[in-house]
Amino acid sequence: MFSRNALRVLFVGLALALCAILALADSQVRAVRLSFVDGKVQIDRGDGSGLGPAYMNMPVTQSTRLQTGDDGRAEVELEDGTAVRLAHNTSVDFPQLSLSDSGARLSTIKFDSGLAYFDVKKSGKDSISITSNDLGIAAKHSSRLRLQQDGSQVAVAVLDGEADVTPKNNPEVTVKKGETFKFNPSDSTQYYLAKGIDPAPSDDWNHEREQYLDQYASNNAYQSSPLSYGYSDLNYYGNFIPVDGYGPLWQPAFVGPGWSPFANGAWAFYPGLGYSWVSAYPWGWLPFHYGSWIFLPNYGWCWQPGFGSFIPVTTVVGGPAGFRPPPRPIHGPGIIPVGEGPRTIFPSGRLEPGLGPVTRGSAISLSAGQNGATKTPIEPGMRNRSLEPQPERGMSTPRSSHPSHSAPHSSSPSVPHSFASTPSRSFGTMFGGFQRGLSSTVSHGSRVH
Repeated sequence: MFSRNALRVLFVGLALALCAILALADSQVRAVRLSFVDGKVQIDRGDGSGLGPAYMNMPVTQSTRLQTGDDGRAEVELEDGTAVRLAHNTSVDFPQLSLSDSGARLSTIKFDSGLAYFDVKKSGKDSISITSNDLGIAAKHSSRLRLQQDGSQVAVAVLDGEADVTPKNNPEVTVKKGETFKFNPSDSTQYYLAKGIDPAPSDDWNHEREQYLDQYASNNAYQSSPLSYGYSDLNYYGNFIPVDGYGPLWQPAFVGPGWSPFANGAWAFYPGLGYSWVSAYPWGWLPFHYGSWIFLPNYGWCWQPGFGSFIPVTTVVGGPAGFRPPPRPIHGPGIIPVGEGPRTIFPSGRLEPGLGPVTRGSAISLSAGQNGATKTPIEPGMRNRSLEPQPERGMSTPRSSHPSHSAPHSSSPSVPHSFASTPSRSFGTMFGGFQRGLSSTVSHGSRVH
């Protein structure tokens, strides 16, 4: 038998879900999560205001731009757990975050400059493509990549898995685990493919974030959602508890009596999305964009999971005496602070993994280990060893792109390979279409895919 409170939650949820269904067909926005911010990080939300301060738990939508400063680092989490990490002085754009008619998530990430890591989770029919300075990069399966631009040269290092790299107007090259591909767009007739990966100062930070997300995302007996992002923080900062009549509910740790989930944060405006809640708490993604907050007299505030499509702010059911749900703005400046504002409030004595100082001098290992990377130094003899370039499928070994002379392959260090004169595959194709579906998630305002 359902309790009276449980029935109330059910009826309210059904009513709000019905209202959201009516707006579902017009929704064409997909939002992912800015899951880590350290130092100077700026975001352009595409609202015409240009770059401004970025905060953890801000949505990242199509046409968003992120940029880190000298001491800045940032991480973006996609729904399936794919993570994009920006080291200092790095800039990336998200020209495409959409849904196809078949329901596949289509993501294109443009790496502009600096150094970035791509922890790609390949699952189902979702598509993730990366572009950079006339390069198209596609992970063949779940893979971990590092992109770095030094001057005009772009280097693609495959830390785990494999990636197909396609320079514009040239054949595709398959880069395998432990290999580095280097290309200079100003000389598009040749490339370097070396066995070995030189260390970078931010490799240890990237590895720490990898371990944190992987370990805590899998440590959840109550997870029954197709979503992967945000669960690591729920398990790190709180606990799921079984409640009769409600099922598993999540509660944050390190909060005292009288705490309210909407006490601190901000409303941020996004074109096509409107105002979305940005929580000041490090775990504040899933509980504010899926499901609902419920206040139970014997438990206090609890989050009840509800999954499907992203929503700008979750439903609030009940509340202590005098509580009023936060009204969603309809106009005003692009960022509207609430309480102490959107700056992240970490529990006393509990540091977010990856917020420590950057360690230097460690290298990436090519040996098998957790996440495919350890801190074992690379053997000097493995660096810059030339490899045979990957030919086009079904084609012969590539020839020089200049028919007047040949360019034999060399096994000596730092010798470039010439591209074949065979026609190349196109890259960077933008996909259109949006998913039309139905979800039981309820919200204030419009629903977003």
